[in-house]
Amino acid sequence: MAPVVALILACSAAFLLWRPQYAAVAILVMFPLEQLVQSYFMVAQAQPYLVNVAVALLAALAVVLRAAKGEKPWEGFGNPLIVLIWVLYAYCWISMLWSPSMGPALGMLRPGLPYWILLMLLAPMLFGDIASIRPVLVALLAVGGGVAALILLSPNASFYAGRLTIEFSPFFRDARSNPLALAQMGGMMAVVAMLLVGRGPNPLFLALRVAALIIGLGLGISSGSRGQVIFAVAAGFMFLPVARRIGSVRHFAAFAIGAAVFYFAVTATFRQFIGAANETRWQLDNLRDGIETRTEAATTLLSAWLQSPVAWLIGLGSNAYNHYSDGGNYVHNMIVEVLCEQGLIGMSLLLAIVWLGFKATRKLVARHREDPAMRSTVAAMGGLALYGLLLALKEGSLLGHPYAVFMLAILAKSWAIEERAPDEFAEEEHDGEHEGEHDGEHGGFGDHAFDGPPPEGRRSGAGRDVELPEPVNV
Repeated sequence: MAPVVALILACSAAFLLWRPQYAAVAILVMFPLEQLVQSYFMVAQAQPYLVNVAVALLAALAVVLRAAKGEKPWEGFGNPLIVLIWVLYAYCWISMLWSPSMGPALGMLRPGLPYWILLMLLAPMLFGDIASIRPVLVALLAVGGGVAALILLSPNASFYAGRLTIEFSPFFRDARSNPLALAQMGGMMAVVAMLLVGRGPNPLFLALRVAALIIGLGLGISSGSRGQVIFAVAAGFMFLPVARRIGSVRHFAAFAIGAAVFYFAVTATFRQFIGAANETRWQLDNLRDGIETRTEAATTLLSAWLQSPVAWLIGLGSNAYNHYSDGGNYVHNMIVEVLCEQGLIGMSLLLAIVWLGFKATRKLVARHREDPAMRSTVAAMGGLALYGLLLALKEGSLLGHPYAVFMLAILAKSWAIEERAPDEFAEEEHDGEHEGEHDGEHGGFGDHAFDGPPPEGRRSGAGRDVELPEPVNV
């Protein structure tokens, strides 16, 4: 099996050199991909950062190739939301100066810096307007499904304490993979599968969505990551009314039928993937224990913050939870973390970031409301952004990883591009009609490959009838 995986990885790398914008997909599946490679190749176990470095190099190369082709990958990057994210991150470094846990804080900030550079500097330059994001989301369904299938087929994959994990040996005795990373990718696949629609009836695209939904949720359920699964389903259903316009009885009936189909698909997936090996993880008592543990951690940090009036404004300092919990890693709640450790200053920045992300999403929906495919693309991105924020209530720390605000940054960048020059954007859409370079014609994951032919004369944001833009022109 290892030679097959090696061949797939080599072909994928060659494809990324040909279509560099799809390096964004590698970033989205990076952690499960890392576990997949480690499960088949011992060299990746001995060098655990090998895959991460490879993905980062591919992303940097993709940005360079885009710039060399005359594109502007930095366009829209300096929008207020991304600026505020970097300001908040800088304040996390500054607040370390008065933290009672300066050493542990540095121990989280320093390893997290490469991921911040990858996700908040390189990755946004791989995304452009909404039309360029759509094929990336379609590719996520296909690539994520492939990665999940290969992980399930790995000889080192097995259940441990009710979780599907990968055992790493012989380099790491009794060491296993992080099941949360697998579940997070599965949740992303489920959200996109629920919300992304094709351009008219297309059995191939429908089959891809259904398969991605089942595999994604199945991977999350098998890994025992309850929050990832629950929040993915919640985010998907909350954005269903955004993905599908309900302007008539016919539209409402179609929406209701679609919601019912996905509801039964979700419940059937739960029944299929919960068995004797992992059923204890999904019992109500265990769910209650998990909630109580995180509530206790949040209460510990909130109590310390309330008892220090000076900290109300500037915060207790980065990773102060480590001090007040007698050695705890982090509080497992980003909202509580920012409020208590960065104070009202940090919380104000975070609220502004979320508000700007909401505004960008709303404006993108309004701009593409007449195009079901593009509207559903915005909804899928909005669902992923909500999914990241919900996950931040149970895991993750802003010190080490910006996933919670990553999708908000992409949405803000897309809106900045489309808002800045609407007339020029419409011209580019119209020019795409003459270039004739669509992903489907080259074997990619673009609109022609799965969505069928584009509709004639889509109404653009500038108010003119134009053809769909070239999906690979990021």
